[in-house]
Amino acid sequence: MDRNNVSYSINPNKIPSNTKNVFYTQKSSIHENYWFQDLGNSVFNLDKALKIFPNNDMTYAEKINSLVRLSIYIGLILSLFYSNYLFLYIPIIVMILTYVLYLFRLEQLDGVRASFGPTAQLNDINQRNLKDLTKRNMATTYDNYTGAGNGSRGGNGPGAGRPESFKDILNIKTCSKPNALNPFMNPLVFDSRNRDSACDPIKADNQLQIENEYNKYCIKDISDIFNHNSGRRQFYTVASTTYPNNQGGFANWLYKTPPTCKEGNGAQCVANYYTPLNNSLLTPGYGSKA
Repeated sequence: MDRNNVSYSINPNKIPSNTKNVFYTQKSSIHENYWFQDLGNSVFNLDKALKIFPNNDMTYAEKINSLVRLSIYIGLILSLFYSNYLFLYIPIIVMILTYVLYLFRLEQLDGVRASFGPTAQLNDINQRNLKDLTKRNMATTYDNYTGAGNGSRGGNGPGAGRPESFKDILNIKTCSKPNALNPFMNPLVFDSRNRDSACDPIKADNQLQIENEYNKYCIKDISDIFNHNSGRRQFYTVASTTYPNNQGGFANWLYKTPPTCKEGNGAQCVANYYTPLNNSLLTPGYGSKA
C-alpha cells in the first residue's frame, strides 16, 4: 500500500471532508482467467510475456497460465533448434495436464462453497481460506475424538475428559514468529500469557525474518553497509520467552548432576568400575604357576 498516495475529496459546499481515499496496489491481478477461458488476454498478453515462472504471489490461475506460457516457449525454441515439429506437442501436453488440475481444483471448490457460502469462486480459494478450513477440520476431528460435540458420542468418546488439545495429540509444535511490533519475539508486558515460545533465533530463516522485521521501519544510511549505525546490537532474543519462564529447566541445566555411585545408584557404580585389560585377563593363566 502506498501510504503517500492520499487525496481529499471536496464537497459541493466547498468544505473539505476528512474522508481519505487510499489507493491500494497489488502485485498481481486476482481476476485473471484461466488460459482456456480467455486465451488471448491470459497467455498471449504481451504485458505478461515474461511471467513464465510461478511464485507464491500469484493466484492459482496465474500459476497455470505461467506454466502454459513457459511450455510454449520451450516447445518453440526446441522445435526451431532441432528442426523437429514434435516438440510442439509439449505445450499441448502441458495444457491437457493443467486442465486436469483445474478439474481437481473444482472438487476443492465444492468444499470451500460449503464452508464460505455458495457465492465463493475458484479464485477466492487462497492460502488463508484453506488454513481456516484446515483448522475447522481439526476442531471437528478433535470434537469427535473427545466426544465433546453434539454427535452420538454424547461426551463419552475415547478421549473424553482429556485436557490436552488436538495439537498436543498430534504433537504439533508452534512458536511465535517475528513481526513488526516484536521482531525479536520477546515476551512483552501486554502479551497474552498463553503465547507460544519464540522460534529458534539461531536458524537462518528466522534470523532473516528478524532482520527484515527490524529494518522495515528503520531509516538507514546508505553508506552504513555493515549496520553499525542501526542500533541492532542493543536488542536480542532473551533466553526464556514463555509465561512463566522455565526456571526449572534452567536450574537443571545449571546444577543438576547425573546419577552417582555415592547416592546408592548401583548401575552407576558398575559403570564407574574400572577393569584394566592386563595380560592375565587377555591370556588366562599367563604368568601363573598353574
